[in-house]
Amino acid sequence: MGCGVKGVEDEPANENEIRGNDTSVAEVKKDVLPADSLEVNFDSVFTFADKKPIDSFTLKSGVKIVYLHHGTKKPVKKYDVAAINYRGSLTNGKMIESNEQFKKAIPFVVGLGMTFDAFDEVMQKCNYGDKIRFTIPSEKAYGKKGRGEIIPPNSDLIYEMDIVQQVEGKKTKSGVEYFTLFGGDKGNLPNEGDKISLSYMGWVKKTGRLFDASAANGKLFEFVLGTGVAIKAWHEAVAQMHEGEKILIIAPAATCYGNKGVQELVAPNSDLIYILELKGIEAKK
Repeated sequence: MGCGVKGVEDEPANENEIRGNDTSVAEVKKDVLPADSLEVNFDSVFTFADKKPIDSFTLKSGVKIVYLHHGTKKPVKKYDVAAINYRGSLTNGKMIESNEQFKKAIPFVVGLGMTFDAFDEVMQKCNYGDKIRFTIPSEKAYGKKGRGEIIPPNSDLIYEMDIVQQVEGKKTKSGVEYFTLFGGDKGNLPNEGDKISLSYMGWVKKTGRLFDASAANGKLFEFVLGTGVAIKAWHEAVAQMHEGEKILIIAPAATCYGNKGVQELVAPNSDLIYILELKGIEAKK
């Protein structure tokens, strides 16, 4: 999501401690187990914007949900990965963000705190297939500060959302599940031994804590694919990525820090969630 990602400014721990240094991969596999992809045809969220409200609900936080269409009876649950179409705007109608540029629904991990708390609250009051409009009071969004020139201070935000379906990503043979957020150069996959430049954000799945992000130290993370410093989940996921591609991965503990964890940051046996963007590939010399 473009707005509201929390915690990026937090200080990360030591780089080698966070990403591990005992994860040499003898062979990086590019074959994956059969799984549903996220190539959902983009059905514009705007097509239902003029529908009459069916009913409404106000959360304790003050967020108001208006239901425009009821979908299935399958509820959206915490830690589901839901494909959504969305559009956010100010109360004057000025659009601030949308997934329309990607021409497909995007994956959102429910209950992880990836953006405003309101998103997690609202989605867990919905079923798959619901089409909704909800208003976030300014104090639950950017408050008195606003956000640069995009969002003035004390601005309520209005979102329209189509909760398309629950999705499953593709999986590596170690069980790392990955979802494409947007694609890169389809002709350029990395090879073992190539030097990788990566931006990332990482959450502990159980707690939703954002424990590390490249933005915190203002530089990309670099490693050699198949060898060196990086957790196994990264090696396997990056081997599937095209240059410029951005993905979301859900990584089992065994492919991350296992039963050791990372002191004060990642508890032992913790599954992790990352957003990775492959910024550059330097071919092996």
